[in-house]
Amino acid sequence: MMSTDAQKSGAEQRRQMRFSVSQPARMVLDTGREIICDIADFCLGGLFLKFAIPENDFDKVKGLDGQYVTINFTMPPALGSQVHEMRAKLVRRTATGVGVAFDETPVEATRALNKVAAALRSQKASIKLYGGVDIPELKNACKAYLKQAIDNAFKLFGEQIGTKLEGAAVSAKSIAEHQEFLDAPRLIQHTLEDTQYRCLNSVFRSLDSLGSSVVEEETGSSGLSIVEKDDFEDWLTLAAESSRLEELYAEQLMNLIPRLEKLYGVPITPKTNPFGPAVIGQGIKQSFADISLSSATRQVVYAVMRDAFAASLKPLYQSLLDVLPEADKKQASAIKRSSNNRSADSELSQSLDELADIENQAAASTEPGMSSSASGQGMPMSLGRMASSLMSMFRRNQAVQHRSGASSQAGHPAREGSAASAGSFDPLGQTRVRREEGVYGGAMSFHPGLSESSVKAFQELVTSGRIPAARQEEARISADVFGALIEAMNTERIVPVEVKSQVRKLEDSLLRIAVLDPTYLNNPSHPAHRAVNAVDRLSMVSSDDGKVNDEQILKHINRWVERIHNEADKNPNVFEEARQQLEKILLPLMKKRAIRIAKLQAALEGWQKTGQANRMVLQKLDERIAGKRIPAVVLDLFAPGWRNYLIRVILRHGPDCKEEKEAWQVIDNLLLWLDSEKGVKPAYQEIQQLLQFVDSRLRLVSADKDAQDRLVDRLSDALLKPAQIDFKTVASVWQGKDEQALVDDNEKQMLNPLDSFRVGDWISFPKVAVPLNLIWVGDDPALYVFCNYKGVKKLELKEDEFAQMVRSGEARHTDNLDLPLMDRSFSSMIQHMHRNLLKQASADETTGLIDRREFMRRGRRALLNVGRNEVGEAVSKHVMGVMDFDDMRLIEARTSPDAHPQLLKALADYLKDSLPDLELLTRSSERTFAFMMPVPHREQIEEMAENIMAQVSQFRFNWQGTKYSLNGNLGLACSDISSDPEELYNRADEACLESKHQGRNQIVIYRDEDAERKQHLGLVYWASKLSEVLHDGRLFLRCQPIVPVTIDSAQPSHYEVLLGANLDTEEPVNIGEMVASVERLRRVSEVDQWVISTVFQWMRDNPEKVEQIGGFSINLSGQSVNSKGFLNFLTAQLGRGDVPGHKLIFEITESAAIDSFTHAEQFIRQVRRYGCKFALDDFGIGFSSFSYLKNLKVDFLKIDGSFVKDMSRSEVDVALVSSMNETSRFLGIKTVAESVENQETLDILKNIGVDYAQGYFTGMPMPIDKLAA
Repeated sequence: MMSTDAQKSGAEQRRQMRFSVSQPARMVLDTGREIICDIADFCLGGLFLKFAIPENDFDKVKGLDGQYVTINFTMPPALGSQVHEMRAKLVRRTATGVGVAFDETPVEATRALNKVAAALRSQKASIKLYGGVDIPELKNACKAYLKQAIDNAFKLFGEQIGTKLEGAAVSAKSIAEHQEFLDAPRLIQHTLEDTQYRCLNSVFRSLDSLGSSVVEEETGSSGLSIVEKDDFEDWLTLAAESSRLEELYAEQLMNLIPRLEKLYGVPITPKTNPFGPAVIGQGIKQSFADISLSSATRQVVYAVMRDAFAASLKPLYQSLLDVLPEADKKQASAIKRSSNNRSADSELSQSLDELADIENQAAASTEPGMSSSASGQGMPMSLGRMASSLMSMFRRNQAVQHRSGASSQAGHPAREGSAASAGSFDPLGQTRVRREEGVYGGAMSFHPGLSESSVKAFQELVTSGRIPAARQEEARISADVFGALIEAMNTERIVPVEVKSQVRKLEDSLLRIAVLDPTYLNNPSHPAHRAVNAVDRLSMVSSDDGKVNDEQILKHINRWVERIHNEADKNPNVFEEARQQLEKILLPLMKKRAIRIAKLQAALEGWQKTGQANRMVLQKLDERIAGKRIPAVVLDLFAPGWRNYLIRVILRHGPDCKEEKEAWQVIDNLLLWLDSEKGVKPAYQEIQQLLQFVDSRLRLVSADKDAQDRLVDRLSDALLKPAQIDFKTVASVWQGKDEQALVDDNEKQMLNPLDSFRVGDWISFPKVAVPLNLIWVGDDPALYVFCNYKGVKKLELKEDEFAQMVRSGEARHTDNLDLPLMDRSFSSMIQHMHRNLLKQASADETTGLIDRREFMRRGRRALLNVGRNEVGEAVSKHVMGVMDFDDMRLIEARTSPDAHPQLLKALADYLKDSLPDLELLTRSSERTFAFMMPVPHREQIEEMAENIMAQVSQFRFNWQGTKYSLNGNLGLACSDISSDPEELYNRADEACLESKHQGRNQIVIYRDEDAERKQHLGLVYWASKLSEVLHDGRLFLRCQPIVPVTIDSAQPSHYEVLLGANLDTEEPVNIGEMVASVERLRRVSEVDQWVISTVFQWMRDNPEKVEQIGGFSINLSGQSVNSKGFLNFLTAQLGRGDVPGHKLIFEITESAAIDSFTHAEQFIRQVRRYGCKFALDDFGIGFSSFSYLKNLKVDFLKIDGSFVKDMSRSEVDVALVSSMNETSRFLGIKTVAESVENQETLDILKNIGVDYAQGYFTGMPMPIDKLAA
C-alpha cells in the first residue's frame, strides 16, 4: 500500500510532459543488489524503469515502496559515452517495471536522456523519408562535394594571403601590428595544411552529428563563450563575413535547406546547416584558434577566407542542388512532425535551463558580488566579476583577522603604523583609509582609491533611492572595485600625469555608472571604458614627464571631459559621442606615430645593411693587403671613397654582382701594377681606362670634387712615375674575428633570455621614466633599439648588454601600452589584489612581519638559489639567526599586558630599519625573532653578529613616559651545515639556548664539524655515484592519483610521477638527501632525464593502459627548464612520435618559473608544440603576478599544500585558496589542491570549485608498474 505522499508524488509526475526513450540502465538498491533495466520514459519528476527479466526482478523490489535507489546509465558512444548517476525514490511498482520520483531534478542526467530520445526520433524519421533511395551513398556524395569546396577555398586562400597581409602592413596602426602583418604569412603557410585539416574535421563533425542536437548546443555555447571573452571583435568579424556569404548565396541556400532536411530527416536552419557559411565559419575559427595571430591579422585572414569561399561555394551549391531531389509536401510534413517533437525537446531543455539557473543563483548567493552567470560551469569570468569576487574575499579575510585579533587587541591604544591600526580595508596594500558615517546607520569604510566627492556621490545615490536597499551591498562591492581600479591607474608610472588628471575629473561620473550599470565593470566595450581609453591616447602627444604641450588638443579634450562630467548622469550617450569626437582628433596622431616608427625602422634596416656590406668589403680587402707593403695612394683611394662605392654596389645589386667584381678588379690591378717586385707594366691605354673608370665611379659617392680630382691625379702619377710611390705595411683592416665574445660551457647550455622578446614588446628599464617599445632587432650586429610611445628613439643596446639586464631583472616585460588603458588598469588591479591577499594571509598580525611558515618557504628558496662551485659547494653563505629577548617578560610585568603587542611591533620596525641587510625577518615565537641574511665568507659571521647586538642594545621602548631597553641573546647557524631552513633554524635555536646559559647579550655560533664533513662527503659521494645509482636499478618510479573534486568518481584524472628508492641493505639511497645533493651539484637534470626516459619507456611498453588513463604529470627542476641541453633531449624524445604528448603534463615550480621567467616561457612554448600540457607547482608561495600567469600558458595550477592542509581550521587559508581558484578560473586554468588529507578538506574544496585533489586521502602513491597489472 503506497503512502499518501507517494500517491501525490506520482500524480504530480503524471501531470508533467513525459518523453519516450530506450536507454539501458542499472538500478542499485541500498542493499547492494543490482537490477538490469531499461529507462522507458522520463520527465522532470521521475522515470519509468522497465525490467529486463520481469518474472525475476518483480520480487526483488517487493516491499521497497518509498525507499531510495541509485540509477546508473551510460550514454551511447555517438553521444559521448558519459556516465550519469541519479538518486530517486520508488513510488510505483507494476508487473513490467517500477516508477521512481526525484526529490530534485538531476539536470545533467535528464538532459542526457533528452539527447538520447531526440536521436532515436531522428533515426526513425529519416528511415521513412527516402524510400528506396540509397541514403548513405547520397550522404557520402554530398560530403565529398563539401570536402572539395573546402580544399579549393584553402588553396585559393594560401595563394592570396601573403599579398593581402603585406598590403595591410602598409597602413598598420602600430609597430607591433606592422611586424605582425609581415611575420604572419610565414606562420600561416607553415601551418596551412593542419589548419585545413582542423577546419574540415570541425565541419564534418557538424555534418555527422545532424539530428543529435549537438550542433545547436555547441554553436550556442561557443557563441556565449566567445562573446564574453576578450576576442569579442574576432567573433564579430567572423559573424559579419559569414553573413556576407549568406547574403551572396541566399537563393541557393533557401532552395537547398529543404532538400537537406529531406536527406537527413531533421529540421535545419541557416545556423546549423553544415554546408552553410555559419558552420563553415565556425570551422575556420576553430582551425585558427591555436595559431597566435592578433585581432587585426585575423580580420585580414577572415576577409581573404570569405573571398576564397565565395569562389568555392558556388559550384558546391550547384552540385548539391543537382544531386538532391526536392522534398514533396508529405515529406515536409514528416519533418514538420519531427520538428514538433523537437519543440517538445526544447520545452524540456528550457525547463532544465531554468532549473540550472536556480542552482547557479543559489551557489552564487554564497559569494557576495558575484552574478549568477559567473558561477555557471565552463563560463568564462570577466575581469570585473573576478575583481568583485576577490574584493569579497578581502572583506571576509579582513573580518576573520579582525575577529581573531579582537580579544588580544581590545582596548589597546592604537599606535601609528601598528597592526592594530592596519586592519582597515586596503586590498591594494595602500595605507590610506576613509571611513564615513554612512547610510547604513554606522561607520562604513570605502576603498582608499575613491575621492571624497566620489564617496559623497555614492551616498547621494543611496539616499535618493536610486540604489535600493536590496542592492546596497552589491553596489558597495562595485564601488570598491571601481576605487581599486582608479587606485591602480594612479599608481602606474606609465600613465601620463595629464591622463590621470583628466580621468580624475571623470571619477564621479564613472562611479555612478559602476554602481548603477551592472555591465560596466564586466564589459570592456562599454562606451564609458572606450571614452577613457580615447583620453589615454593623449600619451602620443605627451612628453616623457607626462605633460601635454599641444594646447589645441588639450583644449578639445578638456571640453569633452567637462561635458561628460556635466551630462553623464542624464545623457548616457555622451560617452559614445565623446569617444567618436576624440578618436577623430587622435587618429591622425596615431598614423603619424606609425609613420615615424616605420621611418625609424627603415633607417635602422638601411644602417644594418650598410654595416653588413661594409664588413664584407673590409673582409675582402683584408684578404688582399693584410701583412703586406701597400702603396699609400691605394689606401687613400679605398678610405673612404672606393669603399663607399663598393658598399653602394652591394646594397643596390647584391654581393658578388658584376659591378662589385669590376670594382675589385680596379684594386687588384693597382696592387699588381704598383708592385715593383712583380714588374708588371700596364699599357698607357689600360692606365687611362682605369683612371676614367675610377673618376666616373667616385663621382657617385664623393661629396668633395677637389679632393677627388687630387686623388685621381695622385693615382695617375703613381702609375706613370712608379719610382715616387710611398708604401705602408698594413697589419689588418678587419677586426671581426675578435668581436665574438667567448662563453663558457655552462652559458652555452643556457637558453637565450632574449629569445622571448619580439618587436612590439614593451619593456621597463629602471633608469628610464617610462616603458619603451622594442621596435627593431638587428642581427649583424646584434642590436636592440627602443622608442617611447611617441615613436622617438630613446635607447639602443647590444645583445650582451640587453641579455645582462634581463638576467639581472633590470629589464623586464611590462604591460602592452598599445592595449587600452582600462584593460591595463584592470590587469594591474587584479595583480595587486591577488598579491596583497597572499601577503595579508602570510603576515604576523602583531608585527606585520612575514609569519614563520612564509619565512621557511622563502628561506628554502634562498638556499637553493645561491651560487655554487664545480663540486656543488656554495660560493656564498647564508646565516640563520635566532634572537631571544627574555627581558620582555619583565617589561610586561612592569607595564601592562596592553604594552606587549606594541613592544613587539616597535622592536620589529626597529630591526627592519636599523638592520637593512637582513634578507628575511620573522617573529618565531612569543619572545624570539629569527632572521636570515647572506654573508660572503664564514669568517665575517662573528663581526656581523656583533653589529646586530650593538644595534639591539640601542633600542628603546617608550611606554607612558618611561623608556625601556632590552637585553638579548643571539644564536647563529651557517648554511654549510644544512640547506634545509627548518634544520638550520633548529641549530640556531640550540645555539641561542647555549648563549642564554652563558649570560646576557651573548653570541654563540653553532659549530658541528661532523655535520659539515658529512655534508661535504655527501656531495663528493653523489658527484661520483649519481650515474651508477641511476642505471643500476636502485631507483624506481611511483605515481599518485590526481582525482576530480566535483565528480563522484574513483577514476583518477591523471597521476603524478614520484621518485622512489629500492631497499638496499648494503648501500641504501635516501631520496631527499640525493635530490638535495644533486641540486647543489647542478646535476639534477640528469635525474629528470632518467625519470622521463623511464616514464616514456613504460608508456611505449603499455600502450593499451596509457589509452585508458588520463596521463602522467612529471616534475621538472628549475635547472632543467633553464638548460638548452635538457630541452634538446626532451624535444628529441617527443619528436620520435611514439609517446602521446597529450598524455603528458610537466610540472614547474612557481619559484623556478618566476626566477627564470623568460626561460620558462620559452621552454613551455616549445614543448607545448608536441601537445604536452604544463602545471605550475607549489602555487601561492612565490606571489606570482597576474601578468606572469597570463603569459606562462599553463594548463594547471597546483595549490601548495601548506594552504590546503589546514583549511578546516583556518578561514584565512580558505579565502586564499578561493582567491587562487578565482584567478585560475578567470584565466581558463584548472586547479589541483595538494595535501588533501581528510573528507572535511575535500568538501571545502568542492564548495570552492577546485577542479582536482591530490593527497593521502584521495589516493596513496604506488609503484607505476601496478598500473599495468
